[in-house]
Amino acid sequence: MRLPLLALCAGLLVPAAVQAQVDCTEGQLPHNSNEAKIFKTLAVPLAYDALRAPLPPRPGSVTVAVEFTHIPQIDSADRVPSYCRPGKAAENTNIRSWSFRPRLTLTGGQGFFLELSYIPPIRVNGVKASVFGVAAGRAVAGKKTTTQIRGYYQFGTINGPVTCDKNAVNDPTSECSGKPVSDDEYKPNQFGFDASVGFPLMSGRFTPYAGLGVNFLRPRFTVSSTGQKVEMNDTRMAVMGGASFFLTRSLQLSGEAYADPAQAVTGKFMVSYAFGGYTGKRHR
Repeated sequence: MRLPLLALCAGLLVPAAVQAQVDCTEGQLPHNSNEAKIFKTLAVPLAYDALRAPLPPRPGSVTVAVEFTHIPQIDSADRVPSYCRPGKAAENTNIRSWSFRPRLTLTGGQGFFLELSYIPPIRVNGVKASVFGVAAGRAVAGKKTTTQIRGYYQFGTINGPVTCDKNAVNDPTSECSGKPVSDDEYKPNQFGFDASVGFPLMSGRFTPYAGLGVNFLRPRFTVSSTGQKVEMNDTRMAVMGGASFFLTRSLQLSGEAYADPAQAVTGKFMVSYAFGGYTGKRHR
């Protein structure tokens, strides 16, 4: 009976060993896997889009802003790894429901502008981010509409307890039981382009807008306990629509719905202040 028993144990262990060696790096991760779905969903709130109506800025002005974005919650079925570590419990991706991002805009002549952003390393609910963004574009006013084209690049790291959170560590039935809480690393690298059209009303004080974008995703994830890497390259389309409103000649509020139509939708809100006031061309 000993030999059959050893053979049975070996049969149970071999799949686990093979499973641990699954290649989840760039080009190997199936785009229909749950791991890829998580990447694509998180890319929606992290996309560094304009989040404002296309309004030609005053040359030489400086605008500071803060963006608040809802992070869509991923259902438990899609949080269960289906390729890299099938059989593992759902990953802890629903750690936060909102994020914020400070922004700075510098403007030149002819409607050109440069944007910079940084998500600071303030740990909230175990999550700490350090993500940079840079963008450049141009806004041009027509007779009844304003148009804008823009490109952006985003890079940095986000650390948090994704694979083994506190609840999993304290659960005796979990594979994380007895292990330290993980501090996994996620790099939300992506770049993209967007174009939008605004329809100024009330002498330019209120401007609804709509736009289209394309995002090139290059997310990289590393499991802190094992060093296993999960990587994906993908190209996703985006649609957006919202409005900007000037409370004063310097203070502006913007709200937007932003979506990857096949994956997720999120809501974004931004408060911005232009030093020296807004004196760009308006519609009348």
